[in-house]
Amino acid sequence: MSIKKRVCVMCFFLLFSFSSCALRQTETGKQASDPVGTNQNSDSFIMRYDVYQQGATSDKPDEFSVAMASNPINTKMENDLLARDISNAHEAQIFFDKYLERWKNELSHSLKNLKKYCSKKDSDSLDMAQTDWENSIRTSNAFDREFIAGKEFDLGTQYVSSALLYTIDQYRTRAFHVKYMTYLAENHVMNIVPQQEQVWNKFHEID
Repeated sequence: MSIKKRVCVMCFFLLFSFSSCALRQTETGKQASDPVGTNQNSDSFIMRYDVYQQGATSDKPDEFSVAMASNPINTKMENDLLARDISNAHEAQIFFDKYLERWKNELSHSLKNLKKYCSKKDSDSLDMAQTDWENSIRTSNAFDREFIAGKEFDLGTQYVSSALLYTIDQYRTRAFHVKYMTYLAENHVMNIVPQQEQVWNKFHEID
């Protein structure tokens, strides 16, 4: 594997590991932090939504975190990243643009699912919140581009990869948050949706 590709792979796994969702690393010889009891080693990570505890019960300790950690988009992206050569800026742009689009589609899909449980007022508020969020992403990205252009930095492939991975992480985290709101709606103690009808853990087809 080339040095540039190793850097891209490392960027991906670092951003995946240190996303806004809290992560815990289990270490060999220590008790695994995974409440579900899956086998883990010192190189494995699992997303832990410690800030979201209202959906956890003794018999379903952290099913949301487990479902998000094994999501099909990241699984496919990891496999594709290891199999493809993205050592130049053009190939990196194409590769990560594709997965950014997939996470944008997943976020849109997740918002539609959440709206099934929204009143008209809630739906309007959600639309406003989403518009504000998207505007903040665009504003932030525009500043980055202008700042780099103004300073005439020549950052090359590594910057293209890391910048796109950062944006991917933002959309992924937003999608997970929306899915968690859906999870709460479907598991509310006064109105539990039958498990076979729940959609919080359903991911949009990516192929």
